Amino acid sequence: MGLDVTGGAGGVGAALEDLSAAAVRLAETAGDLFEVAGALWRAGVAADLVTVALTCPVDAGRVAMELAELAGPTGLVADAGALVALAAGVRSAVAAYAAGEEAVVVLVESAQDAAVLALSRHAVVLTAGVLAAERAGFDVAAATDRLLFSAPWLADLAGGVEGVVAGPASPLDYEDGLALLATAGASRGWLTEAGHELQVTAVVPGGRGAAPQSLADLVAAQEDLQTEGEPDRVRVVQVPQADGSSAWVVVVPGTQEWSPRAGPNPSDATTDVLLMAQRDTQLAAGVERALRLAQQDAGRGGLGDPVLLAGHSQGGIVAAALAAEPGFRRRQRVTHVVASGAPIARLPVPEEVSVLALEHRQDAVPRLEGEPNVDRRGWVTVTRDLRGSEVLSAGASHASARYRETAAQVDASRSASVVQWRLRAAPFLAGDAHGTATVRDYRLTRAGPGPS
Repeated sequence: MGLDVTGGAGGVGAALEDLSAAAVRLAETAGDLFEVAGALWRAGVAADLVTVALTCPVDAGRVAMELAELAGPTGLVADAGALVALAAGVRSAVAAYAAGEEAVVVLVESAQDAAVLALSRHAVVLTAGVLAAERAGFDVAAATDRLLFSAPWLADLAGGVEGVVAGPASPLDYEDGLALLATAGASRGWLTEAGHELQVTAVVPGGRGAAPQSLADLVAAQEDLQTEGEPDRVRVVQVPQADGSSAWVVVVPGTQEWSPRAGPNPSDATTDVLLMAQRDTQLAAGVERALRLAQQDAGRGGLGDPVLLAGHSQGGIVAAALAAEPGFRRRQRVTHVVASGAPIARLPVPEEVSVLALEHRQDAVPRLEGEPNVDRRGWVTVTRDLRGSEVLSAGASHASARYRETAAQVDASRSASVVQWRLRAAPFLAGDAHGTATVRDYRLTRAGPGPS
């Protein structure tokens, strides 16, 4: 089906976790053997055996020798030493693999910084060339879109944004670079939410969709929320459970406004930059407020129900950003994140939160951090290659409709990592199996004049 699955139960990260756990067990077993050897040595010189030796010296001597041989350097002590050496070797192998990955990351980031710095130094020339081409009737945007589809690795260069402000091998990281750009833009009223307040309003009547019963349903709900010309909406679905409790699904749409100046709709470019710089945003705060209002309306506020956060593009960043925020996790028991077409690799989502990331190989947006997703037991990344399909541009490969098709393929996948994810996410996709699910939509609006 053209799907490449990394991470999860069948991933390298899970294997390394298993190896680390095995090393611990080997060391513990070695310790147990040393204790047994010590006990045998003590038995060899025990008072009872000495007493027996006075009457049966031959038999007592043979027993003492056998105990000494069993517990000695060629017996249990040797076995314990071998286990210690094996545990150390396993630990060294895991550490070497991790060190190798870290060295590759440093090398790649340095190359990204250098490339972006070089491009920034020729920005005037490049801009003039683009304008001249457009005046000559050449569609630069369309050509760039096709280029990114055929050479998606070019989008990885965005991971070197800090190179613009500090050069190659910068001590700054990706988030610092974006934060500096946002600070510079704020002096002109761009990329800042200063002067705005967010309003969260329940939509009456409630949500127009049904409770999701599959991953494809979940991604389709993200499409439903992206209505051109309408203010931002967030969906909160209360899914009844067999024990009378509830599971909560929160769905966040993608970017809807591209102006660098913050306006009434918080799903905009300002929020994109602030989220990827790992700064607070009004959109993330509004999503939390919508969830809290829905729980209070259902009479389940503060009960510790499990929460799944899902979103496409910017919505996926919001979902991962909230899951990475310790304060939010103290207030809400977030257990799952589903992100489609979202750059979330650098967000510090803890291991106890299960992540499923859907990405298209030709989609530039998930690559904007220039870093692959982590490979660990609780993080599954499913990548679909769109070559050979009717999709021929990077922009089209980012569409939520394409991700709905991919989600349907993931629903049918027999990958061990995907199967395990589906089992753990089952409470959120139960639909009306244990009672009627309730769909609530909330409109998020920035109010206020903004920066002067």
